[in-house]
Amino acid sequence: MQTQWKQGPPMNFTGRILNQKYLLLEPLAEGGMALIYKAQHLMLNDICAVKVIKDSNSSKEKMLQRFKREAQTTRLLAQRSPNIINIYDFGVEEGIGFFYVMELLHGHPLSALLKTPATPPALYRSCRIIMQACEALHVVHQHNLVHRDIKADNVFLHHVPNTNEEQVKLLDFGIVRPIYTEGSALTTYGRVMGTPEYMSPEQCKGPTQAQYQRGVSHLDGRSDIYSLGVLFYQCLTGRVPFPMQSGQNSVPQVMAGHVLHTPPSPSEKRPDLQIPKGISDVNMHALAKKPEARYQTMLEFRDAILANIPRY
Repeated sequence: MQTQWKQGPPMNFTGRILNQKYLLLEPLAEGGMALIYKAQHLMLNDICAVKVIKDSNSSKEKMLQRFKREAQTTRLLAQRSPNIINIYDFGVEEGIGFFYVMELLHGHPLSALLKTPATPPALYRSCRIIMQACEALHVVHQHNLVHRDIKADNVFLHHVPNTNEEQVKLLDFGIVRPIYTEGSALTTYGRVMGTPEYMSPEQCKGPTQAQYQRGVSHLDGRSDIYSLGVLFYQCLTGRVPFPMQSGQNSVPQVMAGHVLHTPPSPSEKRPDLQIPKGISDVNMHALAKKPEARYQTMLEFRDAILANIPRY
């Protein structure tokens, strides 16, 4: 879920009613494959959010398969974690297409907090955000799934109504993949999925042909640990380790950085912020090039952060 509506949206369904019960009130956001609307349940008056899929070159059957899987997966995981966005309903509307209904969040994505690299979030807030994300992803991994697209846009900072609580909500399970697959895989061999600035080294390399043919993913939960480590680095320093820069770093260069190069530690990158060495070391452990050299579980990552937060 993005929070900025792009100029000249390809379609606008404001005022339309879905399945005779959801009135689309206004557009909230636009992602690469979907539109997000604020909506109202006409019989219950509940306010919610609706995700409507965009037109695609994929066949309708394949697109339905992907979108339905995303809704089912998200709903299942949300029942087990308060840090995953909740899904209420799924349907198809003639003239619009597939949609699902989800809780309406109040706040902004983490990316909005990271817009000014010179002034990243305070240390304690960054640690709380990443620890909550660890807990959400622990549930994902317990279900033998890999998120594959951990990034600032997909971590939402939800302000719980009538409280001062900031609650992390993990979004966008569109490219979640089981570690083991049965039958034809949804990802084509040779195609790399994810966002380059946040991808793990093994994600950048892609699967071997043998792995693909056996239906065995080249990724496991430790890939998400690396991606969350990238996000932690961004929270601590204001920038990802290997940023895309107009006219300079291309996608292959960014991916080569993940595979071949070790960035300076957060405390080295931003000595002006006086990042504690313990926290900096935790971050670099999550960013190890080899999966076996990282934290092996999200709870291990969370506990390492907790153990190294300064206590004054």
